[in-house]
Amino acid sequence: MALQEAESARLAYFYCDFRDEDKQSYRNLVLSILSQLAAQSSSYCDILSRLYSTHDHGRRKPSDAVLTQYLKKMLSLTTQGPVYLIIDALDECPNHTGMPTSREEVLDLIQDLVDLDLPNVHMCHESP
Repeated sequence: MALQEAESARLAYFYCDFRDEDKQSYRNLVLSILSQLAAQSSSYCDILSRLYSTHDHGRRKPSDAVLTQYLKKMLSLTTQGPVYLIIDALDECPNHTGMPTSREEVLDLIQDLVDLDLPNVHMCHESP
């Protein structure tokens, strides 16, 4: 937190709340991280602005894949210093059989971000 306040690091936090379906959604998690990072950096804000512009200034919703692509673009900007992503209470996301669950989608996202092997990105999550 001290690094964030000194503007030498970026921090995004998402809490997966079992009482609130919106707080269990892969899409809402990515949107939250995008907006939190954009609020902390003009470079990140420019990336989010491009996303907004390419989707008719908010009249069309980008797919989850596009949102993830823009998140990866943000995280790939190594000039922004360290980025800390905290995903709390992931074990509170549903884990039903059948279709991919929110938990599986978020875990896949975490794995995708780890696989990018970005030296400036640090992840903290609670594994189920």
